[in-house]
Amino acid sequence: MCIILPAAPARAVYVFRSKVPLSRLKPVVFQSPPKIGIADALQQLIDTAGARLIRQVLLLDEMLVDIDQLLNILQPARSGKVRIEWVWVNDIKKPRAVVYSRRGLQKRGKWTREVAGVSNLPRRAKRTGLFHENHQVVRQLLVHAQTLMSERANLVLSVTNLSQSSSRKLESVEPKANRLREEIWETFRNLDTHVRFDKRDPEAGGDDPDDES
Repeated sequence: MCIILPAAPARAVYVFRSKVPLSRLKPVVFQSPPKIGIADALQQLIDTAGARLIRQVLLLDEMLVDIDQLLNILQPARSGKVRIEWVWVNDIKKPRAVVYSRRGLQKRGKWTREVAGVSNLPRRAKRTGLFHENHQVVRQLLVHAQTLMSERANLVLSVTNLSQSSSRKLESVEPKANRLREEIWETFRNLDTHVRFDKRDPEAGGDDPDDES
């Protein structure tokens, strides 16, 4: 993300310093104002926070992928098998836990899946039949998956809330800032005086005040 602050146009600024003949009046032109560091500071803050967020989400995703691989190995291909899959939700890929079931004949039946809620995910670990041997390990993996998916959702939610909050704030601030900027620039455009240089300014000409009697 890159923030670009609009530079003010070059403009003439006129200041009265002392009374001198009109022939010595001279305009002074100032270029864009100097940097005050806020843009660089904000850019660094956004880049740092964004990079940390992306790294953390990727780390959580990698662990969820590892858990899914373990779940696939530790559970038999029977109804009740829990897996973690990835789906697109509002242009964002999101993990979710699903429980597989086979309808009809055991070997020829069609596989279906049911989405398992995160809040009760560890309870979905099946313990009967062929699932019994690895039940405790599978249940612990689902506890880890529950924690990871909850934390991941909180991270994504924090970004969404920040984006929405920033958008609302910008909608309030931008019109005011644009109006004030126009008023300030209008003041510069309507300025009709000149700089009156002090006599000490060598470019202004005249005698040095120390020579005056």
